[in-house]
Amino acid sequence: MSYDFAIWEGDASTGERSTAATFEELFTRYLDADLVAPTARIQAYAEALAARFPNGESEDTPWAAGGPSSNCSGPILYVAVSYSQADEVGVVAERLAQEHGLVFFDPQKAPAAPVNGGEVAVTTSRGRVALPDRWAFFLSEELRNFDGYVVVDSGRDHSFAQARNDNV
Repeated sequence: MSYDFAIWEGDASTGERSTAATFEELFTRYLDADLVAPTARIQAYAEALAARFPNGESEDTPWAAGGPSSNCSGPILYVAVSYSQADEVGVVAERLAQEHGLVFFDPQKAPAAPVNGGEVAVTTSRGRVALPDRWAFFLSEELRNFDGYVVVDSGRDHSFAQARNDNV
């Protein structure tokens, strides 16, 4: 599993719940669909972050899924880092976002945006999804995939549960 951050162009002063909703909207529009060219500000940010933490083949790279430049689309950047380097990368990523006038968002710490009128959000190996009516079946199907994972966020008190399939 990885620790993920999102950075985008926008206004961070809208409150946690609105920021989470904005993240959901941008993720669905720009990252769940075909990627588009990043905006100039997002590209500049991605380059600055990559300069600080180069994307290489060594074990020292913090990137769990490609470097910052590979995860940009329009006004948003979504990065996945290894848990062992999440604190260090997170501090630098947040500071760089402030310097570039961008919103920094940590989906693991934010309350979930309302989903289907409720407060629960699910993140899987395929991205963030609404919790379906047949949730037990859905979760078990997600975990059948090798290296699949599920994170269920209750949206209250930052409580969540996570599971991962490390076996075939």
